[in-house]
Amino acid sequence: MIKGIGRLEPKEVKAVEQKVDQIFKLFMDNEKDKGLKQLSKVLSTQNYFVREIIGKKLAEYPDQPFMDQMVLIDLTPHKIYGVRAAALFFYWEKYKNSPNTLLIFLDSFWDNTPWEVEAIIADMWRRFPHVTKDHMLRWLDSPDLRQRALAFHGMEYIANEDPMYILECLNKTIDDPSVEVQKKITHVITQVARIRPAECYPFIREWLSQANDLRLKTIWVSMKKLVNIINQKNNKDMNDEFVVLTKQTIQDWKNDDNEHVAGIGSKLSQLIESPNLFDYQ
Repeated sequence: MIKGIGRLEPKEVKAVEQKVDQIFKLFMDNEKDKGLKQLSKVLSTQNYFVREIIGKKLAEYPDQPFMDQMVLIDLTPHKIYGVRAAALFFYWEKYKNSPNTLLIFLDSFWDNTPWEVEAIIADMWRRFPHVTKDHMLRWLDSPDLRQRALAFHGMEYIANEDPMYILECLNKTIDDPSVEVQKKITHVITQVARIRPAECYPFIREWLSQANDLRLKTIWVSMKKLVNIINQKNNKDMNDEFVVLTKQTIQDWKNDDNEHVAGIGSKLSQLIESPNLFDYQ
């Protein structure tokens, strides 16, 4: 019995791989329909790792022309989510060192299996940041809010190496009307500010100085998270760059000539002094 969720034990991994071996034999014995039926049954699962194991296992078999055709025609458009996910893992494994090819697949299937697409995009940011940066700029221009949100997924992995790229992307999308995109924006702001506060806070100040209500809410949520991080730190951590620059920035903002900047600065200063003051805002 394979668990419904969570990582698999070694014996469970072996059992899944043995089942896939049996299914592949059916394919090679010209019993494709029977094999697909059994594959669909195994992949009717909520377990992410079962889908990963099966997809990657299929990419290891001989006769890849047959496998390519079957995955593209029979698995990728399948009605069962787990089958579509295994198909994406197949491509991920087969083209794991060919980022341009993977991105082409993601262009076609980004809305097909969202959890797996997020995992691939995060992996692309880690391993192939230069190719991914160029590609995600196009996704940020998508008319579909889900694709715009996905463009930010995993972007924080390059925060230390290229914060200006991320900040320019945020500058481009800071007023996106989608709640889903705004959630990604607040997450990325907090991640970049923690790693590169000196580069991040001038951008935030500029956004605040020309803020509408939506932008004010986005920045308040982001900065509140950052102050909460400071409030949770131990005293021995109080000298690190993030803490020092955040506190100094908030003090500077309190005295800013711009009413939006000064307003946020005052609220953040109060939050540092009284961490529970804005629990319900």
